[in-house]
Amino acid sequence: MVADSIHILFALALVAGLLRTRQPTPYLVAALAATVPDIDTFVLSPLRYRDILTSAFWAHRGITHSLTALVMVVVAAWTIGQELPAAIAYSSHLLADTATGSTMLLAPFSSEAYGLHFSWLLGNVVVGLFSIVLLVGWVLVLTLSDPQERTAPGPLTAAYSRLLDTVRDW
Repeated sequence: MVADSIHILFALALVAGLLRTRQPTPYLVAALAATVPDIDTFVLSPLRYRDILTSAFWAHRGITHSLTALVMVVVAAWTIGQELPAAIAYSSHLLADTATGSTMLLAPFSSEAYGLHFSWLLGNVVVGLFSIVLLVGWVLVLTLSDPQERTAPGPLTAAYSRLLDTVRDW
């Protein structure tokens, strides 16, 4: 299990590097979306202990760690125009937890758990260091780059904008 703080750090690093925005909203959405999958430990666990929810889907790394939940969170974030940071953050959580254990990625359609089962401690260290390197690199790029380049959209933002324009023209 990757620590919540590492999930947030990883999501913020990815959003910073991929979206390159100075607006605070995408980072707030990313921080929230990175923690949503673990809501099962706070909300669903008490219900499981009281035998109100009995299916394995409601266990930790069950339904809240699925692609179905990812889609639902992205659709919710889309209503406020923040689907990209939400998708990046939620996906980063699923990726980290799948690497350090197993998750029911296809719940509720399958109870099959997928994972690489790396050490959770090693996962925390590797993802944390990777995130710090990404953030430091992003800060260096911002401070050392041409001011015109600093305002240019990130690669994912530009590609997403082109995709939306194509869909609108179609």
